[in-house]
Amino acid sequence: MRADVLAREELRIRSQSETNEHNLARENVQAEIKAKNKQFKIQASDELQQQKLEMEMKLQIAQMELMERRELEFQQEKLREKDTTAKEMEARLLLETQLAEEKCKTLRLEYEAKFRRHELAVSEVNPDSRARIILRHRAKGTHTYRCTSTVHLQCSYTEFGTLL
Repeated sequence: MRADVLAREELRIRSQSETNEHNLARENVQAEIKAKNKQFKIQASDELQQQKLEMEMKLQIAQMELMERRELEFQQEKLREKDTTAKEMEARLLLETQLAEEKCKTLRLEYEAKFRRHELAVSEVNPDSRARIILRHRAKGTHTYRCTSTVHLQCSYTEFGTLL
């Protein structure tokens, strides 16, 4: 019996020792798994942080490009506005020039008509003497029409205007 008890005790100690070894091996494996999981988590966190930084950099670059594009579009719009303004000013200047030419032409025709009426009036007063109209050009496009009749020797009409 004693041998049985010793054998059972030895068996129990051996089985407990095997169980302890098995538990220790399992704990070691679990510790290794935890360590590897922790290492994977750290690597994943580092990779995630790196990706986050890369995305922030890409976002900043995209924002800078957008700002540059908007600035370029703004400058182009300003240039278009300047071109449009310049064309409008050229058109206005052309219209003003044409208007000035028309006014000069109208004034010239009016003064010629006045002189013709004056010439007719002089020739009615003195039929023997015909008044002549002399057109003299002066500086800056000023035209003077002068009556050369003997009756009205000093009559003159002057048109002031710039002929363009």
